[in-house]
Amino acid sequence: MDENFFLVRKAYVRDPLRDDCEASLSPHGLPGVTRIVLHEVRLEWGSRTREFMVRGGGDLHASARMRGRDTIPHFGAIVRAVFGFQFTGESALKRVEVRTPNTVKMARGCDARAVHEWLSARGFRVNAIGACRTGLDCSELVREVAA
Repeated sequence: MDENFFLVRKAYVRDPLRDDCEASLSPHGLPGVTRIVLHEVRLEWGSRTREFMVRGGGDLHASARMRGRDTIPHFGAIVRAVFGFQFTGESALKRVEVRTPNTVKMARGCDARAVHEWLSARGFRVNAIGACRTGLDCSELVREVAA
């Protein structure tokens, strides 16, 4: 039996939110997307009691900027993020939720292609096979995927 048969691949990460939140939320270069807003994040840290914290609001990034603070605290793993996407020709934001390790939920009417292009373009998608084929050192990535 293949020992990796039930291996859960880590398809999505939220690191770009912590590394450069403003750039990760930019709709620039994404056809069909006019605005992306961060509504909610869930942070967890490794303890037996699985402590967590949820921060939410209308626009977490804009709120943090106005207060001169980081959008995402420097502690804890980001395990869930909820975004609002505004698509061309629409006034309402559509909900998109990204959860560890490999779940993306989209509201009805979302442009799935545009959302997946954004996930890839901004570094939210992990593609271990593609990274290894490009000749990059992927030993850390493969180790993380196997974990």
